[in-house]
Amino acid sequence: MARSIAHRGPDGSGVFCAGRIGLAHARLAVLDREGGAQPMSSASRDLTIAYNGEVFNHVELRRELEADGRGFTTHSDTEVILAAYERWGADAWERLEGQFALALVDRNRRLLHLVRDRAGICPLLLARLPDSVVFASEAKAIFASGRVDARTDPAGINAVFRNWSSPGSRTVYEGVESLEPGRSVAFALDAIGSRGWRMAHLEALQGRNGIAECRTYARLRMRRSGNTDVSSNDAVSRERRVADSLRTAVRLRLRADIPVGAYLSGGLDSSLLVALMSDELRRSGADRPVTFSIRFRDERGGCAAGAGDACGFDEGTWQRRVVEALGTDHREVVVGREELVGALDAAIAHAETPLLRAGPLPMLLLARFVRAQGIRVVLTGEGADELFGGYDIFKESRYRAFLARDPSSAMRRALASRLHRQQPRRVGGGSAMWSAFLAGHVRDLEPSSADGAGPFASHALRWQAGSWMLRFLAPEIREALDRRSFEEGIASSLPPAWGQLDELDRAQELEIGAFMVPYLLSSQGDRMLMASGVEGRYPYLDGALAAEAASLRTEERLVGLREKPLLRRIARGLLPAEIASRPKWPYRSPIQRAFFGASAPSRVRDALSDRSLARNPLVDARAARALAARAFDASASHPLSEREEMAAFGLLTLTLWHERFIERRTSAPIAARQAPFLQNPGRSACIRPEAAVACTEIDR
Repeated sequence: MARSIAHRGPDGSGVFCAGRIGLAHARLAVLDREGGAQPMSSASRDLTIAYNGEVFNHVELRRELEADGRGFTTHSDTEVILAAYERWGADAWERLEGQFALALVDRNRRLLHLVRDRAGICPLLLARLPDSVVFASEAKAIFASGRVDARTDPAGINAVFRNWSSPGSRTVYEGVESLEPGRSVAFALDAIGSRGWRMAHLEALQGRNGIAECRTYARLRMRRSGNTDVSSNDAVSRERRVADSLRTAVRLRLRADIPVGAYLSGGLDSSLLVALMSDELRRSGADRPVTFSIRFRDERGGCAAGAGDACGFDEGTWQRRVVEALGTDHREVVVGREELVGALDAAIAHAETPLLRAGPLPMLLLARFVRAQGIRVVLTGEGADELFGGYDIFKESRYRAFLARDPSSAMRRALASRLHRQQPRRVGGGSAMWSAFLAGHVRDLEPSSADGAGPFASHALRWQAGSWMLRFLAPEIREALDRRSFEEGIASSLPPAWGQLDELDRAQELEIGAFMVPYLLSSQGDRMLMASGVEGRYPYLDGALAAEAASLRTEERLVGLREKPLLRRIARGLLPAEIASRPKWPYRSPIQRAFFGASAPSRVRDALSDRSLARNPLVDARAARALAARAFDASASHPLSEREEMAAFGLLTLTLWHERFIERRTSAPIAARQAPFLQNPGRSACIRPEAAVACTEIDR
């Protein structure tokens, strides 16, 4: 199991055994490189932990625990978690500020705790079997246990095509679930493998048998009570608190025993982080920050000029402006069609799910480049749009509510032209779904969603586009999850009474639960970073900062169609004016130019050939063949629409995913083969009830 995810921890490994419990850990050494090996046991040997991630407030927690009389033998945050649990029990989880997935064995209480951070940055998957519980950071490790076969969950595939990813606890694998953000579950060790467990097989599969406790211990956004009139002084105070919280979040995430770099897109969010990072490093007398960017090569072999150019993907102009202003040590990787096609199989192997967007591929290439440059930790700007109101989907939500108050107003309809300003250059004709909505051609929306008032109204158009793509899937996949069940599954992971929030707050909660956690932080984030053993850190997802963001008034997150006004005010004194005021430009990667058209690469043509589609049980072969023909016929003068692009790329990655994980016809990803597991000397503690602790060096 551990060997299958050695790419996540190429710096060391360890194994723990105790009766029915086995823990294994593949380590990426960031803190206390000498003393932080895992699995780690407490001094009493009653507690043992295997843990992926970082607890950034470990210094403050250590001081508090030392004042309480506890001693420490390492400088690692791992030992702090053990001591915090000894002191506060399961209440310790909410004190942890960080990103983590952990398994902690409490032999006194006879419990196994599985815990995931409140933002859902680090993945934690599990399978509950009649006689065991198997868990890991990635599904491939669960399958490597030999106890769980990789089988398709039709409802999970359905959800991916509706929503780009499968949200909540559902995955694309039957019997494999994802522990949701801010959730902890405690299994009673004596129930696992017992006769009582086996006799209650069905109940176990439904998720209750053997569980001593399952609770949501924290949420990223705290529920707001609504907007209230406040004085300008209060507004200034809130801005100051947000700025201070953001600065603290950056400072905490610079804690490491190795250099920390940063991703720089040239947009407001990452640029602001780099500016604050520069200030912190300057105060400490450290070197200037190292920053990394992706550039996109155009068809003629050169890098495109920047946002607003002919291809609309490259942001090099803006990146250079930030680098010049802040004086960073900047390095960039340039990718084009050849590199993107070459990364396709590895991206699917690490994402472990079909993809409807090509965005993860450049992120995989960037992480490889970062690792090759000697950096293993980077700050990145994810979370700012979700918490501070940066996406067009939030503007759409407010606009639809505005339009619903006077649907016949020509002036109100004319305002729609200001939305999706990036779409005409990128997909050749703008947002088809949005145009259809304005023309009154959108069907199958619940009445409340159509007029902008329902709890799911903000995302109804996106899901409508996804529902259109279901036509290319086999009937049993199309029928596996209806709209109502899909929405109920998403709602189950959201805060209580979220539906009573105003339209912007509802949209933000939905975007976090349906998109940020399962896609942005997982498929495009953790999986692509950790494929090369690189840790991403997310200051905008700091708990204290998220609480401040949740308390902001609507106009501090969105003024008309102007996104993130409060963050822009904070950035004015730190960044060039054109960066602080630059409109949101969503990160995208080419699909049609890279994978389709008359010169589509053979790997793509083979995967979408008539023969391949005919043998794929997950697709409707006739509809899929028609879409493939359309994709290979696409050209600059006759481009694919946005949803055609997504559907074609979804069929391509669905086919490759099925080959690799279900049929197992594809070899292991190169990144995993390059990461030698159990080849770095480390410590392994095998603890058994009837024997003393035995520590042995792991053989090469």
